[in-house]
Amino acid sequence: MALTKDNLAQVVTYPNPYRSLDDGPITFMNLTPKATIKIYTIAGELVKTIEETDGNGGVTWNVDNEDGEPVSAGVYLYYITGKGDS
Repeated sequence: MALTKDNLAQVVTYPNPYRSLDDGPITFMNLTPKATIKIYTIAGELVKTIEETDGNGGVTWNVDNEDGEPVSAGVYLYYITGKGDS
């Protein structure tokens, strides 16, 4: 069953709230095909870019930065673009 959507109105992330690295990765579902997720600190610094490219409508973030290092506890913002939507 395909999980892709025509727009990003129904994107879901879980677990939310995320408690610790013991929770495993954070999953993003109901994405459009070829979606891009950019994760930022609340100061606006880019932490990680993740792309949905296989067409299944979901990706995971291993709660790490672009260098593969675990990120600190805190609040992170994400911005998703895909198929003419954001």
